[in-house]
Amino acid sequence: MTALDFDKVWFRAEISADTDFLLKLYISTRELELKQLDWSHAEKISFLTQQFKAQYASYRQVYPDAEFDLIEYQAESIGRLYLLKSEAECRLIDIALLPEYRNRKLGQHLIQNIQHLAAKTSSPVTLHVDHANPAFSLYKRLGFEIVEDKGVHLFMRWHPDNPGV
Repeated sequence: MTALDFDKVWFRAEISADTDFLLKLYISTRELELKQLDWSHAEKISFLTQQFKAQYASYRQVYPDAEFDLIEYQAESIGRLYLLKSEAECRLIDIALLPEYRNRKLGQHLIQNIQHLAAKTSSPVTLHVDHANPAFSLYKRLGFEIVEDKGVHLFMRWHPDNPGV
C-alpha cells in the first residue's frame, strides 16, 4: 500500500450533490457488521439507506453549528469529517474514510491535527465511538480516555493538559 501525501488532502463543505457519495461511504462503514445478517443485498441497502438518512438528519439537528466537510485526496472525495468547535470543546462528531484509504495513517493524521487545533485554546477533544469500532484502538493510542460507557457507545475525551501520547 502506497503512502499518502497528506499535502494533497483537502476539505470542502458538503453540498446536496454529495449525497450519493455520502451514502456509499456510510454503507462502507457498516458492511462488516451486516455480513452477519441473512438478508438479501437489496434488504441491506434499503436498511442502510434508512439508517444513513436518519443519521444525516440527526447530526444536523443535534449539531446545527458543526462543520460538515468532505475529505478529498487529489480532487477525489474519500471521506467525511464532522466537527463542532466551541469554547467548551472540540467535538469530533464523525470521521469516516473509504476502505481503500483506511489504515494508511490518514485518520491518525487528521485527528492529531484536531488535537493540535484544540491545544491552542486548551480545549478537550471529545467523541463517541462504538465498542466494536476498530478506530477505538487508534483513539486510545492518541491519548483519548473513556469518560463514560453509554451502552453501545463509549464517550471519550482527550485533553491537552493530559495528552497521554
